[in-house]
Order: sequence, then C-alpha cells, then structure tokens
Amino acid sequence: MLAQVGLKEIVLAFENGIDTPLGQLENGIELSKGQWQRLAIARLLANPEIKTWILDEPTAYLDPIAEIEIYNMIYELAGDRTVLFISHRLGFAKKADRIVLFDNGRIEEAGTHDGLVNQNGTYAEMYSNQEEWYTDKIDADVIVA
Repeated sequence: MLAQVGLKEIVLAFENGIDTPLGQLENGIELSKGQWQRLAIARLLANPEIKTWILDEPTAYLDPIAEIEIYNMIYELAGDRTVLFISHRLGFAKKADRIVLFDNGRIEEAGTHDGLVNQNGTYAEMYSNQEEWYTDKIDADVIVA
C-alpha cells in the first residue's frame, strides 16, 4: 500500500522503518501535508471490501500541482469504487460523473460540470474564479470511476 501511494522509500528510510512513530506520538516523525494525505489514501486501501470512499477536502493544504497529483492517484487507485469528494476547490470537479452544490444544507445546483457551467449559476462562478489555478495542469487521461 505504501508503494502504491509513493511512500515506501520514504518510510523505509526512517531509522525504524514501518515501526517509526509519526506525528505527535513520542519522538514521532512529522510528515509533510502531502505525505499525510498519501498515508490517508493508503489507509483506504487497507480494506479492499470497502466500496465507497468519502473524502472530505482530501487536498486541503496542498498547492494546485500537488492537489492534481493526489486526485490522479485517488482516481487510479479507486478502481470500481464509488468516491464522494467534498471540496471547495473545484479543479477536478469537471471529471466527476455528478456534481452537487450545497448552500446552507440544501441542494442549490446539481448536474455535470458542463451543464452547471452552462447554467451560469453559483457553480459556474466558483469554477471560473478558480480555473486559472488549474488551466493546463489537469491530466486529461484521468477517468472518474
């Protein structure tokens, strides 16, 4: 699992390898934000029986390039699982099968990326405001399962 998320070499380089305490544990090693996100994805893979992943802001604290790398990895590893992303950052939303925009606990808009952009509503405005972060950086070969 660590190899699948790009952490194997990093973990094996620790003095105690996989037995190294992390974070705020006694003498724990602190990981970068991106490495913590990768570790969380590895934990998802630990139980192959789980068919639905719910990810709340899985790329929080990451820059747009690292965000794209994490989303690409999630899509690749998810296989035939259903993945629900909760996010205010919309760079990968256009790859989703369905987008649901909530406002104060109510569904304000729902549909595909293209459909919502054409509606010129809240989603279109939010996406437009963020679009420059992602232009030409999204891997066009990524497919949402």
